[in-house]
Amino acid sequence: AFLLRIARMHTYVLWVDFPKGGNDFCRLLKMVGVKKMSWCKDWHGTHDLQETTHRMCSPIFHHIWPAMCNGLSSAYVIGFALLIVAAINFLLQLCSVYLLFDYAYRKSNPRFR
Repeated sequence: AFLLRIARMHTYVLWVDFPKGGNDFCRLLKMVGVKKMSWCKDWHGTHDLQETTHRMCSPIFHHIWPAMCNGLSSAYVIGFALLIVAAINFLLQLCSVYLLFDYAYRKSNPRFR
């Protein structure tokens, strides 16, 4: 059985990394005789996840691998949501540190009865 590796990629929160020489798709295109291979040369390296989604989910590629298009689109949405939640978490932690510091070092008010 022969398996054709379309791409080897490492997906992070908002970017994708393609290691050099990690796909058979460009080799197959060279064997077939495709002349314009500029996007194959630019494929390796780190790219924005949304840019990669737009590049790999063009109408012609969507018919070749529809699950990859859905996965990349979902990965972008989930990664962006994760960043928003992390930022909100950071701000809430800053507020809690301030409140704890204020509670610990504030001079108490004298109370008269």
